[in-house]
Amino acid sequence: DPRKLEIKKETEQAVDLLAFDYHIKTVKQVQARLGVDPEKGLTQEQRELLLKQNGPNKVPEPKKPNGCVLFLKTQRDFFAILLWVAAIVSIISFLIQKYVQGHEEMHNIYLGIALILINIMSGLITYFQEAKTTSIMNSFANLTPNKAWVLIDGKEVEVDSETLVKGDVVILRNGSKIPADVRIFQANSLKVDMSSFTGESEPQARKTEPSPENVHPLEAANIGFFTTLILNGEGRGIVVETGANTMMGKLAHSINSQKQELTPIQVEINRFVKLISIIAICIGVLFFILSLSLGIEWLESFLFGVGIIVANVPEGLSLTIAVSLTLAAKRMKNKNILVKQLSSVETLGSCSVICSDKTGTITANQMNVSHLWAPRKEFFDTEPQLCDCNPNFAKGSFSISRPEYHFSNQDLSEVPPQCRPGSSFSYTTTLSWRIYYIIARLCSRSSFVDTPENQSSNLFHKAVKGDASEAGILRFTTATAEYSSLGVSFTPEDVAPKIAELPFNSTNKFQSSVHALSEDFLRRAFVSSNHKSLFGSDVSKYYRDEYGLAKGIHMAVMKGAPERIIERCTYYLNDDFEGSISCIDPNTEEGIAERNKFMISYSAAYERIAGFGERVLGLAFRIIPDGERSVTPIDGFDGKIFYDAESTDFAGIHEMVFVGLISLHDPPKDGVLASVQQCSKAHISVAMVTGDHYLTAQAIAAQVSIIKDVDDVDMYTTPQSLNIQKNDPFVTRFSSAAEQFQKLADNKAAANNGNQGGIEIDTATKRTKKPLCKKKGGYKEDLNKFSRSNRAQFSPFPPSDLLKTSAVMTGDVLINLSPLHLQEFVAIYSSIVFARTTPDQKLAIVDAYKNNGKVVAVSGDGSNDAPALKCADIGVAMASGSDVARDAGNIILLDNSFNSIVTGVMEGRLIFENLRKSLAYTITSAVPQLLPFLLFVLFGFPNAMSSIMILLVDVFSDIWPAFAMAYEGEETDIMIRPPRDLKKDTLIDGRLLGFAYGQMGIIQALALICTFMLTILSEIRARFIFKDGTKVDLLNTTKLFVDIKHSVFPERLAGYIKDFLSQNGSTITDAYKGSIPIKDANDLDAIRKVADDIFYYGQTASFISVIESQFFDAIVSRTRLNSIFKQKMNWMMLGGLCLQIGLAAAFAYIPIFHVAFLTRSISGMSWVWTLPFCAFMFFYDEMRKFVLRLCNPNRIFDPSRPNERRPTGKNAKGINKLRDRTWRYWSW
Repeated sequence: DPRKLEIKKETEQAVDLLAFDYHIKTVKQVQARLGVDPEKGLTQEQRELLLKQNGPNKVPEPKKPNGCVLFLKTQRDFFAILLWVAAIVSIISFLIQKYVQGHEEMHNIYLGIALILINIMSGLITYFQEAKTTSIMNSFANLTPNKAWVLIDGKEVEVDSETLVKGDVVILRNGSKIPADVRIFQANSLKVDMSSFTGESEPQARKTEPSPENVHPLEAANIGFFTTLILNGEGRGIVVETGANTMMGKLAHSINSQKQELTPIQVEINRFVKLISIIAICIGVLFFILSLSLGIEWLESFLFGVGIIVANVPEGLSLTIAVSLTLAAKRMKNKNILVKQLSSVETLGSCSVICSDKTGTITANQMNVSHLWAPRKEFFDTEPQLCDCNPNFAKGSFSISRPEYHFSNQDLSEVPPQCRPGSSFSYTTTLSWRIYYIIARLCSRSSFVDTPENQSSNLFHKAVKGDASEAGILRFTTATAEYSSLGVSFTPEDVAPKIAELPFNSTNKFQSSVHALSEDFLRRAFVSSNHKSLFGSDVSKYYRDEYGLAKGIHMAVMKGAPERIIERCTYYLNDDFEGSISCIDPNTEEGIAERNKFMISYSAAYERIAGFGERVLGLAFRIIPDGERSVTPIDGFDGKIFYDAESTDFAGIHEMVFVGLISLHDPPKDGVLASVQQCSKAHISVAMVTGDHYLTAQAIAAQVSIIKDVDDVDMYTTPQSLNIQKNDPFVTRFSSAAEQFQKLADNKAAANNGNQGGIEIDTATKRTKKPLCKKKGGYKEDLNKFSRSNRAQFSPFPPSDLLKTSAVMTGDVLINLSPLHLQEFVAIYSSIVFARTTPDQKLAIVDAYKNNGKVVAVSGDGSNDAPALKCADIGVAMASGSDVARDAGNIILLDNSFNSIVTGVMEGRLIFENLRKSLAYTITSAVPQLLPFLLFVLFGFPNAMSSIMILLVDVFSDIWPAFAMAYEGEETDIMIRPPRDLKKDTLIDGRLLGFAYGQMGIIQALALICTFMLTILSEIRARFIFKDGTKVDLLNTTKLFVDIKHSVFPERLAGYIKDFLSQNGSTITDAYKGSIPIKDANDLDAIRKVADDIFYYGQTASFISVIESQFFDAIVSRTRLNSIFKQKMNWMMLGGLCLQIGLAAAFAYIPIFHVAFLTRSISGMSWVWTLPFCAFMFFYDEMRKFVLRLCNPNRIFDPSRPNERRPTGKNAKGINKLRDRTWRYWSW
């Protein structure tokens, strides 16, 4: 693979710069070199000294480009180059006129200077906005600082990764980043992602043994490199390099040189701008040639063409989009949503499916033990009775209520005295309780954080190192230890040290560990009236060895998904005060009969607890005989023994003794119900994808309205619930569903590398380029054919008329579906709960939705969620999740709440809507700017706006309200309309262009023409007055505005004045009121100056007309559907409009601009003539919005209001059809 070779070559060159030999040294040699004890770590004093000497563990930031260089880069834009060319041509023209032709045309030099100033100003705005954007996005990175667990003075302490020093002993855990270059000395199934260093997409195993001398450090399995992600297992390592000396520090230059990709909307805008630029250039060149052919000077013709180009292209549009996206990202951050990529802002608004995890996203992730159940043979025929555990948060304790047994088939005299009603029976006095306690404490990787700040007496206020489930169990066992006969001082982990461990993973769905048992442990935990069956003989025969351990006795404990636990159990511990064990071995006749009875009671208890929406765990243990430790362990420094997690020969996890069930309650978060209901209104499907039991998932889904009716659910919990036919052509063509899922599992690094195996991922769209079905047209075409012709015959699901609204499917059933059938499944149900799923199945679910054309958001917090997060259109990671998940996600939820996803969807929709509003406003002014040019070609109409004035409108005036559109609030229907179709509902479409060009633009163009003509005529009438006081007859001046000879307007006007003066002689001359003196009809220079002056008044009035029209257009464009009177106040828009009017007035009335831009101090009437058109524009749009609100297909009607009732009766079809057409053609 060329990519792998290139990456490997770069990294090898970097390593050569390091005198790196830690990989060939033994752990003791590394320990001696760095002066560290791997079991205790460095002292705090040593760390502080080394940190001062070597500096922080931080990769040096890339050298920031010079500000001048960044500014010059802003001038590479097409528009900037065009304006630079126009400026240079204007200046050269001035110089030629002055030094060659002998006369000065000062407006040319001023025009050139103005164009240069416009370019500089636009560049500065872009420069400062990009700097601001970079600053905001960099500040986001500080919100999720990297942490590391380190051994300091023998204690595990969490520190900032930047404070690590050489010699630190770091604890490496699944899902985290390696915080520095480390020499690994302890590894338990440890695998890391080395793709950024070697290009290898598959996780690479890490070992502890020294490497041969000829092995390159990159190939060494005992080195973990800075920033690599831990995908599996755990371990420990000694920091050997930090900061700039790490491998990542040496490669930082190549990483920092990567170009930032454009967002999809920016790509769409650039495509639109390129298209309209080509059209504008073609029109501009055509008009330039026509102008030359009509006898207009080449400079005037050139500026004429430039004006047409500038009038057609919205120069500030790209900058407006950058500002809008940045503002949206900042707003989302204030709502606990951290945006890593600006493209995520816009994509999230298009989301049509949310695949949400349950724990921590929909639920609070604050688990507390709620129920216990232990099997009791005497009561298998009765309803399962549960032990209720109620936490008292104020006191930091639990209250336990014993179950009430009902005896329907037994005489009370046959019941043991301890079990009769009114007895002192309690779970806490039985062996089962002690085993509960022992397994829960031993089979755990959690502990209270050992810091002075964490010494609260209330257990619920103490911080716990571990996941939510283990934290809940730890608090429960700690709080209830006083109830047991073991005594408060008894801590199982102290007298039963862990010697082997199999951590939990999403494939096994259980965790297990092996412990050496001390004599004290045996005496206090197991010795009772009769517990010989636990050990096979009298426990007294065991004696202590020199370490205080009971020779030959080890115990395996196990905790996890009940169905995974029970399948490894051949016995169960009967809670009968005798500690008897009953056989449920499925391989014996006696065991089968007992197992059947047991499973009925077990299943009833399991389903009842899961039906409460609680997470249920099974507990089991087994005493391991002395001669059974047949596996080869991996020795660790701290005396623990680790086993390969992928091995099926892990010690003790067979022929287990089932003890019972323990459940944890994790209530839904506040506001999730309302958020899910909001998604339903917004036509967004919510699918729950969880590893929990289907009953637990279904109960929580019903509580938060993902499942709206518990009776309207199709259950797919066993393979038999599917009707898969052997002759199904869509199954046989796919080989087998299991193989397809295995293919997804084997190639799940596609999301990271863009290509893996047979699945190629498009990095831009994140969709598979080559679908698994290997057929032209892909899944969608297959599904359409399947639905049309063969659905009823081959579908494994019920017929359409029997389908229910929601569905629940387990991973065991999902594995039997072909990818095509899975795609069909997610299409036919509106709400789905996937339970007991694996990460690979989660990836397949996401792929199925996406191949149905859905835009999918996926939430996840574990390292195994990374493939699905990468594959999704929007990966939503949790701030409390693993580093791997946070790296894979596009956005991070700082509050880990589903509510924030819905908030993000609304923000995404809002930013897209505001961009459309900004675009509609910006391009509208092109019509009044361009129409005079077209009228000149067709009818010889005067050029009512100069090129420089067009630039003033586009660059100095329109840009402020366009920016302010980014601050516009949401409208009432933003979360009740369906998600936009990425293919059809583009940012720029025919409806938007029709509104901007065909409606608002036409009104503005008419206003400009009328204002220009009336201003010209009023200036003529104001300057030329008869002796008797009567003014010039306006009817005689209308021919000024139409000239098929296409003469320049000032020359045409000068000729008109000369003829008029000649006819009226001195009468008019004496009555002339202009500031420019005219001697007589033959004073041609004076007459031409007067004509130019009148023309400049007309052009200034046109400029003001466009500004006024755009002022009202900005107000109109603030809402797409709402009445402007009901829209919230946008203070930024108010400021933008004031700035717009202020600048326009300055250009018109400040004398210096009269010379530079050829503007004039127009009369107040020139402002007034545009106002009727503005009023009509405002009234017209308000009426349009009113009609659209009545025709809105997404409108939620209030039946109690007669005017809002849906039409019924014989005319209903026609009325609804009219409404649909009105909405389709009049809305934008």
